[in-house]
Amino acid sequence: MRHILTGLLCLLVGAPIASAEPIWWTERNVLAPTTTNDFAAVNVGQAKFMAAMMIAEMNEKLGPWGGAQISMNDFINPNAATNDYAALTVGQLKFLATPFYDRLAEFDWFGTPTPSHYYSWTEVTTDDNDFAAVNAGQLKYMFDFDFLAPENIIDDDNDDLPDFWEIAQTGNLTTLTSPDTDDDNDGHTNIEEFHIRSNPTQAANTANSAQMSLTVLTPLED
Repeated sequence: MRHILTGLLCLLVGAPIASAEPIWWTERNVLAPTTTNDFAAVNVGQAKFMAAMMIAEMNEKLGPWGGAQISMNDFINPNAATNDYAALTVGQLKFLATPFYDRLAEFDWFGTPTPSHYYSWTEVTTDDNDFAAVNAGQLKYMFDFDFLAPENIIDDDNDDLPDFWEIAQTGNLTTLTSPDTDDDNDGHTNIEEFHIRSNPTQAANTANSAQMSLTVLTPLED
């Protein structure tokens, strides 16, 4: 868990981090309005709520491309009693986070080709204490994903189209080559289809033009 702890320390001491906290943490009430104590212990119920809200966020933002494809039932044993106030352990946190990382890897979220190890904990786990208690900073670090934020969109083939979207729509990074082309001849460029969440290879799968929100900048007239 050294990688998690390193990320937590960077967050707490004010060192530069890649981006601000994901906005969905606030929109979905994952974080309290007051300042969160990153050293506070986390219980099972809080972790389940974080996971449920991440599923909702993935289904909303990545819905046109398959969404989360994760259910909270995947984490709950129906034959066992659940104590939502019990302290969350490192092993439970890794178990909870794994399917989210695996799903994002299917979108090439972590780069192309997908790294052999893309989780937020070290590949060598022999030094991990899976029975150690988890704090709020570690939980936040594990689920720090801001979907569709520009700085988080990977474009390894440098065609100005998100790799995860290309993979979801075509299964490869070669079919779509430019944001400005209209591969299905439906009147919308590839980048427009990305923003209106329609399929760039199926002309019948276009969104209503009223759904488009494009800002056109033109010179001011005298």
